[in-house]
This record gives sequence, structure tokens and C-alpha cells, in this order.
Amino acid sequence: MSKIYTEAELQELLKDKARLDWLADVNNNIGNVLLPTDIVERNLGSLRDGIDEAMKL
Repeated sequence: MSKIYTEAELQELLKDKARLDWLADVNNNIGNVLLPTDIVERNLGSLRDGIDEAMKL
């Protein structure tokens, strides 16, 4: 069953997406995310995938 979000909840989700997009931008020279080296090496094409894998630890 899908959750129906309030406008405020939707805005928070959109802000979180914007934050993650900013961090995941390969041209971002100032944002940093610290993940285990092996996870980074397995997910060079996607910061999101690396974060997902790290969250499973």
C-alpha cells in the first residue's frame, strides 16, 4: 500500500533528494561522503548505490 504524503513531507523528501543529487554530482568538488573503500570500489558509477550498500552493514 502506498503512503500518501502531506505537502510538508513531500517538500522534505524533495529537499533530501536535492541534497543527495548535489553530493552525487561527479562535478562537485566540495561535497564529501565517507564510505568504506571496498564499497566505493564496487559502486564507482553510483554514489546512491554505494550509500545503499553501506546502509546494509
